[in-house]
Amino acid sequence: MSNVNLRKKVLSTGKISLYLDFYPPIINPKTGKATRREFLKLYLFMAELTDLQKIK
Repeated sequence: MSNVNLRKKVLSTGKISLYLDFYPPIINPKTGKATRREFLKLYLFMAELTDLQKIK
C-alpha cells in the first residue's frame, strides 16, 4: 500500500506544476524502475495583482 500526495512546484516561468508524490516508491510497469513522482502536465497560473489589490 502506498501513500499518494498531490504536490505543487513553482516553475521559473511563474506557472505552478502539479504532480503526484508516492511513498514508498512504486515500480513503473513500462520501465521496471522505481519512481516517486508522476507529473500530471496540469498547470496553475498565478494571477497578477492590480494596483488596488496591492494597496489593501
